[in-house]
Order: sequence, then structure tokens, then C-alpha cells
Amino acid sequence: MIKPKTRNQDGKLLSKSGMQDLVLIYTTYENKKIAAIINNGSMIQIFTEGKGLRRGSICIGKVSEIKEEINSAFLQIADKQKCFVHLDELKEEFNLTRPGKSIKCGDSFLIKIIKEPAKNKLATGSTSLSEEEEQYRVIAQSRTDYSVLKYGNSYLEEAFSAFLSLTDPDNTATGRTRIITDDSKVYSIIKEYTVPEGCEIQFYEDSLVSLSVLFGLTGKISEALSRRVRLKSGAELTFDSTEAFLSIDVNSGKSSGKNKLPKEQYLSLNLEAASEICRQVKLRNLSGIILIDFINMSDSEQNRILIDYMKENVEKSDPLFHIIDITKLGIMETTRQKTGMSLFEQFNS
Repeated sequence: MIKPKTRNQDGKLLSKSGMQDLVLIYTTYENKKIAAIINNGSMIQIFTEGKGLRRGSICIGKVSEIKEEINSAFLQIADKQKCFVHLDELKEEFNLTRPGKSIKCGDSFLIKIIKEPAKNKLATGSTSLSEEEEQYRVIAQSRTDYSVLKYGNSYLEEAFSAFLSLTDPDNTATGRTRIITDDSKVYSIIKEYTVPEGCEIQFYEDSLVSLSVLFGLTGKISEALSRRVRLKSGAELTFDSTEAFLSIDVNSGKSSGKNKLPKEQYLSLNLEAASEICRQVKLRNLSGIILIDFINMSDSEQNRILIDYMKENVEKSDPLFHIIDITKLGIMETTRQKTGMSLFEQFNS
């Protein structure tokens, strides 16, 4: 008896190739278009298709409501959207409708979107432009409608740019570099991208095994949204957020129990946790003040090794993440610059 030939072999071939590649995946996850970067089997970053005007867009906004009590104004922008801007930014010299006059409803301003709309929250706008973007003020003088003078990068472009940054000579990928999508429209766009030498662009057509299943996206995304992350050693990270800061607690968990561990193993567990924290902070796109409570080490030299290790990690992988110091209470102080919505906000918008 002759066995029927499987029509779609993409999933079988990809699974045989191993997971040591640097891969950029464009697909759909729970009805949301996403882009995911996976390096050596670990998820590095996720980008999602946002709603409304994208971050970085520059447009004309017309004041529809002024709220003195919260020092803010609401502006109507393109496609019947609204954005929120602090009154301090709507200065007289930026008034397009009545230059030199103080703000009132109906006045137009040139606005840059600095935060996309999230669930039950409007987009946030600003009048602060870079030197390069200042040229749009001249163009805006002749506009009276809700023009969009510049659109921000799409999730496709943002993901591709992040992917390219990992393909330089210092990247840690040990296998091939590949871009894969199961969306024909996305494929028609990305196949026009200029990719590094040796990078493959593939259209995935295996109907038997989805891209999400093949690369374990469900488990990886679920972990990235979870409050707790388990490490290989059995230690555990716990993420908690407050209005003022975000805290990350490192617990030895089932790694033989904290009191039974030899002193030298404290550093080993902390270094493992530090490496995973660097990955998780970037993956979750966390920002602001981040306080990390590592397993306490009384040895000052071990603390110095830990700080240096963290600094080396973020210098290579995440220049937005800054390591300050370890306090007398053993808490590592860090900060990370805000760039768009956190992963939680992206999946709950």
C-alpha cells in the first residue's frame, strides 16, 4: 500500500531545523496581528498592531475640551479620534489658529502622538518635536483640517528594525536568520525589505501545524504576561507593579531551599536571575523605576560582580535599561526609558 504524501511539509521541515535560529515571525495570535522575535529558542520582543494613530505620528489636533482641574485638554484628531495633552504643552506660540493667543476650544495645534490608545484610555499627545520634526510646523501653518503630516512606524517596521539590530556581528544567534509569516498580505510587504546577507524570507503554508503552535507562542506569551516566572534552577521571579515603581523579587524557590544553599550558590542563582530579568524587562517593555530584590549576599565583592554582570547584559541587549546601584538594604535600583505601551497594555487594549 502506498502512503499518501503530506501536502504541507513546512512545519515538519522547520521543526527539524532546530530552534537555534534568529527568527522574526509575523502571524495572528488571538485575533491580534503580532510580530515576535525569537533568538536561540527564547522570545526577545513582541510587537502588536495598535489601534488609532501610531506612536510617532504627527498631526493637526483641534481642542474640543479643556479640563483645568486636571491641567489637561482633549483634542480631536484624524479619523474621529481624540488625544489627551497636558495644558502646559499647549503654549501660545504653538497655537495655529490664533498665534500668540491663549488656548480655547476650537484652536488647532501640531501634535505628536507619544502613546497609542489602550483599553479605555485615549492616545497621549505632545507638542515637543525633535529638530528634524520641526519642519512640520511650517507645513502646519497652511492646514485647517485634521491632517496627518507623518505616520509613525507600523508594528511591521518596528519589529523588522529590532530584528536587524540583532543581526550585527555581535549578536548571539548561532543559527540562521529567518523571517517567516503565514499572512499573504504581510508577505507581499516584507519580501520587499532589504535583509542581511543570508537571511531567508519564508511564506509558511502548513495548514496542519500553525506558526503559533510550531514556535510555542502561546506558552511564551503567557509566561511574558504572567506575574511569576520559573527559572531552570527552580528559583522564581515575581513581578509586582505600583503607581510609583515596579518591583521584581528573586526567590530561591525549590532550588534546595535558601537556608540550605552554600554561600557561593547565592551568586550563581542571582546571576541566572539577572540574565532572565534583562530578557523579561525588554520583552515586557517595562519602564520607569524598577527595584530588584535579589537573594541577599553579604559579600560586597559578590554584589559588585552582580552589578557588573547586569550592566554588561543591558549594554549589549537593551540600551534603554540603566543599572544604578545596590542599596544598603540589598535592593538593586534600575530605570528604563519608556517606549510605547508595555506588553500587558498591548494585549489588553
